[in-house]
Amino acid sequence: MYPWPSNVFTSPDEATATGLRLAYDDTVVPRNASDEPFPVADYNGRFDGFSPNSQIRFLFPAGVDPTNLPPIDDVDQSLTENSLTILLRADTGEKWIHFAEIDARAPSADRQAVFVRPMKRLDFGARYVVAVRDLVDPTGKPIEPSPAFRALRDKLPTDVPQIEALRPQYETMFAALEKAGIPRQSLQLAWDFTTASNEVLTRDVRHILPDLKMRAAAGNLGFTLTDVRVDPPELPNLKIAAKGTFKVPSYLTGDGGPGEVFARDAAGLPQFQKLVDADMYIAIPRDAWDAGVPAKVYVYGHGLLGSGEEAFTSPMTRKPTLPSVSTSGACLIATSTSSAERFSPIT
Repeated sequence: MYPWPSNVFTSPDEATATGLRLAYDDTVVPRNASDEPFPVADYNGRFDGFSPNSQIRFLFPAGVDPTNLPPIDDVDQSLTENSLTILLRADTGEKWIHFAEIDARAPSADRQAVFVRPMKRLDFGARYVVAVRDLVDPTGKPIEPSPAFRALRDKLPTDVPQIEALRPQYETMFAALEKAGIPRQSLQLAWDFTTASNEVLTRDVRHILPDLKMRAAAGNLGFTLTDVRVDPPELPNLKIAAKGTFKVPSYLTGDGGPGEVFARDAAGLPQFQKLVDADMYIAIPRDAWDAGVPAKVYVYGHGLLGSGEEAFTSPMTRKPTLPSVSTSGACLIATSTSSAERFSPIT
C-alpha cells in the first residue's frame, strides 16, 4: 500500500465536498493472523479523503540513508530549496513544514519505511503532493525510481492500463511541483493525496456533542473512589495516589473495546447506548499539597498500550517549579494495556 496516503486509493464522486471518496481494495490492505483483511467498507462509504493528521510514509526496497533528511530538531530544513523531502499543498504551492525519519522498528532495510511527519495539521479538503529526491541507500548508492514512476515522470509509454490511467493526475502533480521550483527530472518518487472535508470528519462528533453535554450537565454521571493512599512509600513525590472509576456515555457497540464501532441508526449517525465505567487515577504531588492553595489539574494521556496509572509517575509530579499542579489520568479504552489481548496480530 506504499506510498500512503495516496489518491490511488480514491475514486471520483461528485456528491462529496472533495470530489473523491475513499476506495480501498480489500485485497491489498493488511490482514490479521486469521487472514482477515482490514474492514474497508465503512471507510470507503463514509470518507471523502484522508485524515489531515495522516502519517505519511513511503518505502524503497534498497532502504534509505536518513543522514540528510530534514530532522526533528531543525524542521525548517524541510522548507529549503534543497530539502530531500517536499510536502506541498497543490493548489497554493505552499510548502508544508515537516521532518522525516526512518522506521526505527523495521525488521530489515527492505521493509524500512520513511515517515514524513507534518509539524502542523494539514488543511481540510485539500490536495497535497509529496516528493522525494537525492536519496541514497545505506551504502551511499543513489536510489533509482521504480519503473512505474519513471514511466510517468519521463512520459514513457507502457502497456499497463493502470499506469496509463494515472497520467493526467500525475501531470497536474508535476506541474504543481515545477511551479514551486522542483523539476520533475530530479524526483525519485512523488504522489498526491487529498484530505477529507471538515464536514465529513466532524459529523459524528457534532451529532454526539449535544446529547453528551445534556447527559453531563445533568450531573448524574458519577464517579467512585476505590483506593486512596496517603503518603504512598513507593511514590515519594506524591501526597495522595487515588484510583477509581467514572461513568462515561458510550455511543459504541459492545463494551467499546478493540473491534467495537459506533452504534449507528438508519441514517448512519451514532446513537447513545449506555453508561460504562472507565478507570481513573489521581495524583496529588507533595509540593502541591504543601502549597495549601487550590491546585490546577494536569490531564495525563498515555501512549499506545500504556496505562492511566502512569499519571502517578508523570514528570509533572516531580517538578518543584510547578507546586500547584495535580495530575489525573485514565486508561484510554481500546488503546491501553488492558485491551492488548483483544488486538489481532497483523501479518
